[in-house]
Amino acid sequence: MTVVSDDRSFLQGERFCPHRGSEWQEVTEMFSARSNFATVLLDDMIFVIGGFNGSTTIPHVECYDGDTLEWYDAAPMNLTRSALSACVLVGLPNARSFSYLAKAVPAAGADQANHS
Repeated sequence: MTVVSDDRSFLQGERFCPHRGSEWQEVTEMFSARSNFATVLLDDMIFVIGGFNGSTTIPHVECYDGDTLEWYDAAPMNLTRSALSACVLVGLPNARSFSYLAKAVPAAGADQANHS
């Protein structure tokens, strides 16, 4: 488990690994200060998405690798977002039902079919 927050700088986080001891350990600082972000775990990486940097909403995405204990930049979002939530849909039998993209494609296809 990793907690990423700090009122002082919005850069710091801590992690708790039950198999490595019973204490919280600080992790390296993120590149972009933020609060009000979303987090997801995907392929053993913790992704921190968007948020608020103290003055503006940001599109930045970073991922934390628990094996290397380092943060990496990921591709930024097209829009800034804060106070958001995120989830991983991989491996769920009904994941496509919850995807915006899955709903948008049939709507566009149906629209074209009606104009033929």
